[in-house]
Amino acid sequence: RWGQRHGRDVRPVGLELHAAAARLAAFQGLPMVLGCGGDLPLRPRSVDVVVVSQLAHHLDDDGCCALFRECSRVARQGVVVADLHRSRAARIGFWFGGHLLRFDAVTITDGLTSIRRGFAVAELAALLRRAGITGEVAHRPGARVVAFWRTVP
Repeated sequence: RWGQRHGRDVRPVGLELHAAAARLAAFQGLPMVLGCGGDLPLRPRSVDVVVVSQLAHHLDDDGCCALFRECSRVARQGVVVADLHRSRAARIGFWFGGHLLRFDAVTITDGLTSIRRGFAVAELAALLRRAGITGEVAHRPGARVVAFWRTVP
């Protein structure tokens, strides 16, 4: 929709490790590729922009570095990584908000665990450097941290 409003041809493609989840997404109309983020089944420079959202906090440092390098390999223009900013305020806000909105206890526990696994800006920047990537990292509203870099030579 954003692309249509701005005169851009945007064709998203999802990546999923599990076939059942890929089928569910494809059923909703999203073209899917089966594969792993650390070894993307895509040719070098085969997509314009890679967007990784809410994934990195599930990986260890080596996994993050492999993911970031693979994203750089397949992106013609650049990469955006959006993830959780670890903070006490985010944990407290999610705990209160989850209870106020009557989230299931498992959902609250999972959300708090994810926030604890999130990143400080300096930590995500260090992972980019470790992966050999020069990029920018910024804290964004809503307990988010975003890293972005260009892959254009």
